[in-house]
Amino acid sequence: MAAVGAATYTDGTRAFRLSRHFEASQPHIAVRAAGTPWRFAVMNAPTRKYKNRAFISYTHADTAWASRIQKRIENYRVPKELVGLETPMGKVPDRLYPVFRDRTDVSAGSRMEGLKDELDASQSMILICSPKAATSEPVEQEIIHFKTTRPDARILPIIVDGEPGAKFQPQDCFPRALRMHVQGGKVTDVEDAVPIAADAREQGDREELAVFKLIAGMTGVGLGELMQRNREAEIRERRRWYKISATMAGLFIVASVAAYLAWTTSTKNARMLERVLTGSSNFVREAVRANKERGLPTGETITFVRAAADMIQSVRSVGNSSDSVMREITSFEMVLADSYGQVNDLEQQARLADAALEQMKLLAKGRQDPTFRRDLARAYWTKGRSISVKGRNTEALGQFEKCLTETSMLSDDVLLADPELASIVATCHREIGLIDLERNLYAEASEHVQRSLALAKASLERNFNARSLEDVTWSYIHQGELHRQRQNFDEARNTVGEALALLETAKEKNKDLELLIQRFQGNLYIVKGDASLFQAAKVAEKTALYEQARADFTESARLREILSSKDRLNVVYANAWAFSLIKVAEASTRLKDYQRAREAYEVAKLAVQAPLTRAPDQLQLRRTLNYALAGLSDVLTMMRQRDEAIKYALERIENDEKILAADPNSEQRQRSLADGHYYVAQMYEANAQPELALPHHDKAIEIYT
Repeated sequence: MAAVGAATYTDGTRAFRLSRHFEASQPHIAVRAAGTPWRFAVMNAPTRKYKNRAFISYTHADTAWASRIQKRIENYRVPKELVGLETPMGKVPDRLYPVFRDRTDVSAGSRMEGLKDELDASQSMILICSPKAATSEPVEQEIIHFKTTRPDARILPIIVDGEPGAKFQPQDCFPRALRMHVQGGKVTDVEDAVPIAADAREQGDREELAVFKLIAGMTGVGLGELMQRNREAEIRERRRWYKISATMAGLFIVASVAAYLAWTTSTKNARMLERVLTGSSNFVREAVRANKERGLPTGETITFVRAAADMIQSVRSVGNSSDSVMREITSFEMVLADSYGQVNDLEQQARLADAALEQMKLLAKGRQDPTFRRDLARAYWTKGRSISVKGRNTEALGQFEKCLTETSMLSDDVLLADPELASIVATCHREIGLIDLERNLYAEASEHVQRSLALAKASLERNFNARSLEDVTWSYIHQGELHRQRQNFDEARNTVGEALALLETAKEKNKDLELLIQRFQGNLYIVKGDASLFQAAKVAEKTALYEQARADFTESARLREILSSKDRLNVVYANAWAFSLIKVAEASTRLKDYQRAREAYEVAKLAVQAPLTRAPDQLQLRRTLNYALAGLSDVLTMMRQRDEAIKYALERIENDEKILAADPNSEQRQRSLADGHYYVAQMYEANAQPELALPHHDKAIEIYT
C-alpha cells in the first residue's frame, strides 16, 4: 500500500488533510480539493448484484436520523430519464430499495455476528456520522468488516451532528475506522482517505441536499445531473396537476352556468337540465377517479365534490318535479355520496345516501320499468356503503341484500352490458362475503366471494378499466383471506400470486394505474404475510415463516407509506399504512424483536391519530388505533416497562368507549373494553396498587356479565 494522493477538505474555518492509501488496481472515490465543487467519482465499480442497495450503519442515539434517511431514500423515485443509465455502479434503477437498517438492541459482539450477511449483501454503506457514532463499538466493527471484506465497496458518510475531523476533540463525528486504514481486520495508525461526506446539519448542506448526495453516490449519477433531472420531473408533475385542475374547473363552470340557465328558464329546458346533470355527475366521477388512480390531491378533490353538492342543492330547490329530472338529481346524489365516501367525509356521504334512497324508493314505487329497479339497486348499494365504512356491518348487510334482490332476475349478459351495474353487484357479493367471513360462515362467504370474482373477471375481460380491475383485485383479496381463515395457507399464497401477476400485467397495459396498483399490492402483501403468520402457529419450525411474514408486511408498509406521503389528507391511506405497521409489529413480537415491534406500533399510533383529528367519527381509524395501543401495552409488558404499558392501556379504554358511543350494539367492542379494564387491573395488581386495580376489575366484571 502506498500513499498516492492527498486533498484538502474545507469546512468553514477548519481544514484537514486526507490521504488516500490504496492498491493501484483498486477502484477509489475521488475527494474534493479546496474550492472545487462536490462530486462523487467511482471507477471500475463492481457489477455484482446485491440484495440491499445500502446498509445503514448508525448508533442507537441516531435512530431517528437513520430511520428518516432510510425512508427518504427508499421512497425516492429516480427520474425516468436516468433509469437504465449505465454508471460505474451498474444500471440506474427506478427505486433504491431495499436499504437495510438494523433495529436490534443487543451487544456489539452478538449484533455483529447477525449482521455480517447483510453487510456482505449490500452494495454500499451509508454511515451516520455523529460524536456518538464516532465512539460506538458496533459502528466501528461494521466499518472494519466492510473495509476488510469489501475494499472495492463505497462508504457514504452523512454528518448529522458534531464536527468532521476534530480528531482530538469530543465533537469529532468520524469513527476512527473510517479515517484510518484497516488491515487484517484491525484499525492501523495510517490515515485513509475519507469519501466526501454529505452534511445534513443546518450549517452544512441541510437534509434534502445531503440525501441527494447519498443518492448520487448510490447510483453513480453526478449530483448536478441528478438534481437537474429531479427539478424537471417536479415541474412536469406540477404542470400535469395544473392541467387536470384547470380542465376540471373549466368543465364545472360550464356545467354550473348551463344548469342555472336551464332551471331558471322553465320546465321546457328539462332535457337540457338532465344533460347538464349527467355531465356534472361524470365530472365528479372523474375528479374522484383522478384522486384514486392518478394522485390528484384529496384537498382538490374535496373542493370539486363540495362545489358540485352545492350546485345540486340549488337545482333541487327549484322544485322541478318531473320524474326524469328527479331521477337525474337522485343519480347525481348517489355519485356524490360515493365521492364523499372516497374523500372520507362520512357525514355528507350518509346524508346524501339517505336522501337518494328515499327519493328512489318513491320513484320506483309501483313501476316495473327495469331501469328504475336498477337505480333502486344502486341506491341500496350506496346506502350500504355509507353504513359499512363506519363499521356497522350488520346494518349494511341488509342494504346489500336488498340490492341483490333488485338485480336477481338479471342475467350475466345484461349485467355485463352495464359495467357500473356489474361492479355494484360484484361489490355487494363481496361485501356480504366479507361480513359472512367475520361471522365464521365460511360456506356462505365462499359462495359470495366466488360469485364476485367470476363477475368481476368477466367484466374485466370485456372492458379493461380501473373499476373492473379494482373489483377483481378485491375479490382475490377476500378469497385469499377466506383460504387463510380455513387454514388453506398454500391456496392463500397462490391466490395472492395470481393477483400480483394480474396487477403487473395491468401496469404494463396502463401506466396511469400505478397508484391504484400500489394500493392493491399493499393489500395483497398483507394477505400473503397473514398466511405465513398463521401457518407458523401450526408447525414446529416457526422462525422462517415469521421472517417471511415480516418481510411481506414490511413490503406492504413501504408501499402504503409511499401512498400516504403523497396525500396526507387521505385517511384511507393513513389507516392502511398504520395497519401494515401493526402487522410488522406482530411478526416482530413473534420473533421476540421487541424493540422493532415497539417502533412499528408507535409509528402506527401516530399515523392514525393525525387523521382522527379530521375524521373523529370514522370507526375504522379508531379500531386501528386500538390495535396499536393494545400491541404497545403487550410489548412494553414484555420489555418490563409496566408503567408505560398501563398508560397505553388506559388510552385504549378511552378509545374503546368512543367506539361504543357510536356503535353501542357491538359485542366485539364490549369485549375489547372489558379486556382493557381487566388488563389494567392486572398491571396495577402486579405493581402492588390494589386500590387502583379494584375499579377496573369491577368494571370488567360488569361488562362481562
